[in-house]
Amino acid sequence: MSDKDSRTAGIDRATLRTQAAAFSAAFGRRPRVLVARPATPDERDGAPVVAAAFADAGFDVDMGVAAQSASDITRAAVDNDVHALAVTVPPDGRQAAALVADLRAGLATLAADEILIVCRTSQAAGQADVLLAQGADVVLSPTDPPLEAAAAVLAMLSPTGGG
Repeated sequence: MSDKDSRTAGIDRATLRTQAAAFSAAFGRRPRVLVARPATPDERDGAPVVAAAFADAGFDVDMGVAAQSASDITRAAVDNDVHALAVTVPPDGRQAAALVADLRAGLATLAADEILIVCRTSQAAGQADVLLAQGADVVLSPTDPPLEAAAAVLAMLSPTGGG
C-alpha cells in the first residue's frame, strides 16, 4: 500500500490501527461497531463504505440487515456488545432526528447509554446540530471520509480521549 493509499484526508490508517491495537491491549478486545441499515434494500445507504472504513481502522464490524427499525438496531447493538453503532440517516431532517432520538432512547431503555451513535447524513449542512442535539456522538456529512468517524470513535473510546 502506498503512502497515498494509506492516508485519507490526513487520516493515517496505520495510526488508527495502532490506536485500535492499544484499545485491544487495554480492554482485552478490539473496538466493535455495528453498521446498521434502517434504509430499505433498494436505497443507497453507504453502509458498505462505512463498514470498510471501520475495518480498515482495526475495528471488528457487524453488519445489520436492511430495513431495521430503531428498536431492532439498538437490540442488535446490545446483543453484539458493540462500542458504537453507525447508521446513515434519512435525508429528511425530521425523520433523521426522530431516528437518532429513537436510537438514543432505545439504548437508554436497554441500559446501554455508553454505546456511541455515528450518523452519516446525505445533507451537506444543517442536520449535524439537530442530530447531535438528539443524541448522536459523531455526524459525518456526505463529503467527510468515513475513516473520520472511525478516528473520532477511537478518540472517544480511548482512556485519554474521553470514552
